[in-house]
Order: sequence, then structure tokens, then C-alpha cells
Amino acid sequence: MKICRLNNIKFRIYCELLCIIFLLLLIDYCVLDNESIMSTICSCLPPGTGINPGPLFTNEKILYRIQTVKKMNLKDKLIIFIGSSSVLSGIDENIVRNIFNIKKIDKIPLNFGLLGMSAIELPFHKDCFLNKNVHLVVYLYNTFSFPRYLSISPEQANEIKAIRWNTFEFFRALYKNDLMFYVVPYRWYIISGIECELFKAIKFNNVLRYFIFNFLSTKKHDFIHDWHTANRIEPYIAQRPRIFEKIEQNDGLRQLYIESETDEATFGYNQLERFLYLAKEKGKKVVVAPFPEPEFALWNRRKGIKINKIDCHVQRIVESYNMIFLERNIFDNIEKNDSYYIDVVHMGKTGSEIYSKYLAKIIINYINS
Repeated sequence: MKICRLNNIKFRIYCELLCIIFLLLLIDYCVLDNESIMSTICSCLPPGTGINPGPLFTNEKILYRIQTVKKMNLKDKLIIFIGSSSVLSGIDENIVRNIFNIKKIDKIPLNFGLLGMSAIELPFHKDCFLNKNVHLVVYLYNTFSFPRYLSISPEQANEIKAIRWNTFEFFRALYKNDLMFYVVPYRWYIISGIECELFKAIKFNNVLRYFIFNFLSTKKHDFIHDWHTANRIEPYIAQRPRIFEKIEQNDGLRQLYIESETDEATFGYNQLERFLYLAKEKGKKVVVAPFPEPEFALWNRRKGIKINKIDCHVQRIVESYNMIFLERNIFDNIEKNDSYYIDVVHMGKTGSEIYSKYLAKIIINYINS
């Protein structure tokens, strides 16, 4: 009798699991894979690429926008700007679009920066960053974008980055970089990543919840043309004369700077190569440039870091794939103005406006070249 009851319980559990999986698949293929529904959901999301209301929802929101744009019929129309939260704060789509319109450039600029993104992640987003709608990719790297190992702890990875996942590219990268020992400590990250890759309903659960609870009350907007209204913060007031600020011994960002400052192959540099190889294979043009970092960072976490060494390493890789590299010195005037920044990696309103205008005029030269 007990065995029969136990079997019934097991059967019920299996049935419930199958129902959940079926429901997730139904949502995935009938709702989250439909262009018009995706566009509607996207238009209800709060506009802006600022880093609030939190990293997880912000990343989901941006990724959902990327996935939606990929579905649209905008063949060879997009100029995408990719990178870390520096790109989110530094590129104003509306300003770049206005410059394009003045110059009669029939392309749509989109800010696809992701919080905490390093070069390691570039191949993970190959399907979105190198899809049929993309004409030109502009990758703006930080001088800490090329670490030797994964740049975050397993806990942070599971919380923030599992939604940014590609199973094939992840295991290929571990194997090629002799990092298979990551599998055990990052096992929950890997499991979460595979779940997110299989089921969009899990990957975009915060986006869906926001849409369900705010559909009637949210003001609708055009998510392509009315997106960049990022929250702005007062500019950073750096000390003059400059003095070195104390850096904690275990500062994570400082460690990324140190790992990136090398002529040797690292996980980050290898992944940049992989992305450029994939871009060349698909016939896509890529412009790679350093994101302007404030001069006062030299008295902070970037103390003693030879940025020319990093830039030269990146330039060698980029030019070996016949892609375009922009040198740092063309951004000198921006880096020297403290008032353009809110901290060592993010621009404020004025900085974003100046930089967006300046970069747009440069990028125009490479759109039809």
C-alpha cells in the first residue's frame, strides 16, 4: 500500500514537472518568440540604459531589447555600440542618431552595453551582435576588459550573468584556455546558464513580471527611438593637485587592470580574437577602440598600469583580422576633463553628450568604407 502511494506521489511530481516544462516551452515559442509580442513587451519596459533599478533587471531589459531587435526586419541597418556599463553611460543613441540624420546616414545606432561585460563575453553574444540586421559593430573596451580568468566570483556570476550565456562558446573557451577546473566552482552558474538558454521565460522572468504587473499603467514608448534616458549623476570632483588614493589590497577592479596589462594571451584577449574571427567569417565590420577613461583614474585603481601596453596588444589582434582600431590619443581632450565623469569608468550627462557627438562623426567614416 505504501509503495503504491509512493509511486502515485512520484507520478504526480513527474506530471507536474512535465506540465511546467510544457508551459515554459509554450511561453517561449508562442509568446517570447513572436516579434510583435516582443515589441509590445519592450515598449512597456522603463526606458533608459542607466544602471538602476538594479543590475539583474537592467541586464535582462537590455538583453530583451537586443533579442527583439534581432527579430525585426532591419537588414544591415544597425550600428551597435557594445561594451561594459561605461558604454551604457557614455553613448547617447539620440545624439548619435541626430548626427547620422544630419549627415544623411541611413543607419540606426543602438547602445548594447551590458553591466560588467568584459571581452570574455563577446563570443557568447555572437548571434545577437553579428546578426543579419547589424551593419557595423563598435566595441569600446576598458583597460580592465582582458582578464586572465573569469572576472567575477561564482556567486556574482550566478546572480548577474547566467542570463548572458552560450553553452557551446563557454565550454569551448574553458577548453581552449585550459580552464576546465572552473566547472566545479561555477557549477550553479553553468546550470543557471543552460536553463536560461533553454527557456526564455526563465531568462527574462523579471521582464515578464514587470510587463504583467505594469502593462496598463506604463506609458508606451518606441523602444528603438526613445530608449536612452539614463539617470544622470553629478560629475566626480577629482582632487587637484592630484594625490594617490588608497586602494584596498583585494580590490577586484584593480586586479583586472593588472591581469589585462600583458603581452601574453589571456582569457580576455583570446575571446576578443574569437569574436573577431566570427565577425570576419560572417562578413561583419568591427571597429575597436578604448573607451576614454578619466585622467584621475591614474591616481586611483589604474595607478602604475601601462595602458599603452594594453592598447598595443589589442591593436595587434584587431589589425591581424583586418578590422579597424582607433587609437586612444584621439580622445585625449575628453580624458583630461574631470567634469565629464561621475567615477573612474562612467560618464555623466555632459561627458556623454560630448563623447557621443565626437564618436559619431568618427564612426561615419567607417560605415560605408
